[in-house]
Amino acid sequence: MNMLNQQTDKYPPRLVQSFITGFDRVANHIELALFPIGLDLLLWLGPHFRTQQWLQQLRDQVNALTDISALANNEAVLTSQEFWQMVIERFNLLTLLRSYPVGIPSLMAGRNPVESPLGTPLFLEIPSLPLIIGLWLLLNLVGLVSGSLFYLLVTQAVLTKEIRWRQALKDWPWASGQVIGLTIGLFILFFALSFPASCVLSVATLAGVGQCLIAFGSVLFLWLLFPLFLSAHGIFVNHDPLVTSIRKSVRLSRVAAFPVSMMFMLIILLTQGLDLLWNVTNENSWLSLFGILGHAFVTTGLLAGTFHFYQEANQWIQNMMAQKTA
Repeated sequence: MNMLNQQTDKYPPRLVQSFITGFDRVANHIELALFPIGLDLLLWLGPHFRTQQWLQQLRDQVNALTDISALANNEAVLTSQEFWQMVIERFNLLTLLRSYPVGIPSLMAGRNPVESPLGTPLFLEIPSLPLIIGLWLLLNLVGLVSGSLFYLLVTQAVLTKEIRWRQALKDWPWASGQVIGLTIGLFILFFALSFPASCVLSVATLAGVGQCLIAFGSVLFLWLLFPLFLSAHGIFVNHDPLVTSIRKSVRLSRVAAFPVSMMFMLIILLTQGLDLLWNVTNENSWLSLFGILGHAFVTTGLLAGTFHFYQEANQWIQNMMAQKTA
């Protein structure tokens, strides 16, 4: 037994075992997958809140300011114009229900379908900017609050192997408040980092080195935000206030940098790679339902795995600190 404790204290938790445990918990409580399934069905079959008129006016104003006609033959400009045209045609405000950093996973939020097996969905145009901003805030708030309940239930399944709705609903308001505070803080940090970066990028683009700087800046940006990857987990696993949860995330990312970075990259590779498979069907085919089901199970299982890893890793760190002070 002493040898087992020494091994547990010496080595961080096994990442693969954490994901296996996560998928096992979700398989035993498959009802958890109903959250992402329900959101995807809403975005796929439900009404679409569009901002096409306002986005088109915004693009026309930007084009007028930058004299886009003089750059019409530029390949990068043409690609950018095609991209924005696709965004204008497909953007649905309801995709904001897939909120960050806490939210319900969604396949259709990234796909933005404009067709469904039921035919053309109901398109509701949002004409004014104040109404768009109001809906943007409201939908993000709903996404964060509903995502908090989803995270609470997944955490229960991982830590206690059962789901206690009464306890989850009791903890829901407090957890939602902490998540909203965390989101505001991360938004301020994101803006503080991106504003000077956008200024540098504009100058670099004029100098002809924009593409290289974008690649370098993206890596640097991810490196700066990496310690905050698990910043919300402490709220749900240990009921920590947001400041304590952020502090533990930074500490964990520093002490167990390799397994945390491997977990981050594995999640990105699995979700992005499998999304290519889930999205292979036409959006107006009922076969897309299989993609929705597969995506819901995989993303919920991966999320559960991160909660298991977070709990084990923090326990490992506490054991190491106790040994040093003993």
